[in-house]
Amino acid sequence: MNAGTDTRIDPWGLVCALQRRYSYRSSCEPKLHTHGTWAWGTRPSYFVYNRKLADGNWLLVRLGWRYDRNWRGYIGPSFAWKEIPEPLLYY
Repeated sequence: MNAGTDTRIDPWGLVCALQRRYSYRSSCEPKLHTHGTWAWGTRPSYFVYNRKLADGNWLLVRLGWRYDRNWRGYIGPSFAWKEIPEPLLYY
């Protein structure tokens, strides 16, 4: 998969190899169950959590198969832990 501009940790190319094998295209966007600052889905498995930080930014933790609207498909398995300016409650 295209890593884009985000910094990635990928020992021996394992994560990219898994994503190339298990990611798939689909025009069906996921149905997420949202609960305040977190959301989850089951088909495929996905979890996202946001927490407000003292500096006004948000901590994003995301795990599972995320939907990429530009690619029109699910990318996974994936895990992200990063600081963002606004909470992200979808893919």
